[in-house]
Amino acid sequence: MNIVLTGFMASGKSSVGRILSEKTGRDFIDLDSTIEKWEGQKIKDIFGTKGEAWFRQRETDACRYAAGLDNCIISTGGGVILNPENMQLLKKNSIIVYLKVSAEGAVKRLSDASRPLLNVANPVDEAARILSSRVKLYEKYADITIDTEKHNLQQISGIILKKLRETGI
Repeated sequence: MNIVLTGFMASGKSSVGRILSEKTGRDFIDLDSTIEKWEGQKIKDIFGTKGEAWFRQRETDACRYAAGLDNCIISTGGGVILNPENMQLLKKNSIIVYLKVSAEGAVKRLSDASRPLLNVANPVDEAARILSSRVKLYEKYADITIDTEKHNLQQISGIILKKLRETGI
């Protein structure tokens, strides 16, 4: 059984995933990093040269790859939930953990301006627009939801492990 971390950009998926990997001894797989390796370029460059549609197809390929893994911690990109096929693939052998963050919280956490979807004049408004179109999907697919703005990364990973133990995983 895998543990899949979903949520909006800057919700802490990769950071929490690494911590969970260390605490559990499970392999950590970052799907965005996997796509970057396959494509030989950064996500922002994939968006710029090949477009979002190409990236989303590679994201589905990465979900198909991840669905074949077992006993891993998997961090997804923020838009993975936009394609129901992605979530069907991941749900086959995974617990889905939604790391919840507000638009303001996400923009505040972003230390780099390389997020292609937020390369706009008012990133908080754009983040709010994108997040509002996705939040129901995050909630729909989540087995566990954690509000990341109330806790630090170590606390979030501890809460996830506690909730997994409570569910028998």
